[in-house]
Amino acid sequence: MTHRIELLWFSDCPNHPVARQMLADAIERIAPGTWIEEVDASDPEVAMAQRFPGSPTIRIDGVDIEPGFADPGDYTPRCRLYRTSAGLRGVPDPALDREGAGSMTTASGTRPTLLARALRLEYLTVGWNIVEGVIAIAAAMASGSVALLGFGIDSFVESASGSVMIWRLHAERRTTDEERIEHVERRARKLVAGSLVLLAVYIAWDSITSLVANERPEPSVVGILLAVASLSVMWWLARQKRQVGTALGSRAMTADAFQTDACFWLSLFLLVGIGANALLGFWWADPLAALGMTFFIGREAVEAWRGEDED
Repeated sequence: MTHRIELLWFSDCPNHPVARQMLADAIERIAPGTWIEEVDASDPEVAMAQRFPGSPTIRIDGVDIEPGFADPGDYTPRCRLYRTSAGLRGVPDPALDREGAGSMTTASGTRPTLLARALRLEYLTVGWNIVEGVIAIAAAMASGSVALLGFGIDSFVESASGSVMIWRLHAERRTTDEERIEHVERRARKLVAGSLVLLAVYIAWDSITSLVANERPEPSVVGILLAVASLSVMWWLARQKRQVGTALGSRAMTADAFQTDACFWLSLFLLVGIGANALLGFWWADPLAALGMTFFIGREAVEAWRGEDED
């Protein structure tokens, strides 16, 4: 099996030449002729796009070689320290040279596991959002709530996004053709971004027309309970998707996590809007909450689309 080996580095750190040589020596013993893909992450935008934890970083099939690696969440270009048998050092443990075959075997075994986990998350996303969308739209029709209607439509957009990701992940499991996988992933990112744009435009239009027409929604207990449940589920799903997306090196999965983040914020805005209407009688809070949702949706659409330009 052909492995994807990446070396990410920052020009102001002196250790990447040592890491490059150590990696080259390991590859020469294990898989001569294997290409090392080098990424200069000195540019902060490149570092952010690559989720760069520091220089030097080595990934095999998208998995960091450091045992027990935890994503720091800070991708500012900087030097990296590794815990090794000799203490903290600026390069991975030299045991990589002797145990590289084991590292590659672990990585190749880990990736199918990660793909299966990603698929489970996407199936859960689609299932949850279909049920959520049906409940939200039914509650919206009963109460006349613009925020609930927008939330329900977003649930179906999220289902469509999850379906796109299921398609992408199955494509990766069926083929080892990296160009084909990249082609599928680019299409997936475009569809994710496009679905967000369409949703933002619709919610903005419906919110403004409701405010102008002075349409007063009825309180919705079902909507409040749904928003509370969605806050918990979306927070958990977004976190899990981001972890898997980082481990797989999949920007499409990360973009889908951003969309789930947007769904979390939509749930919060929904709760504030319909809660203010139910408890305080502020009918205008409902369409205003829906209008506020468009900011987060639009921002995530831009981020997803920018991911297309960072390849």
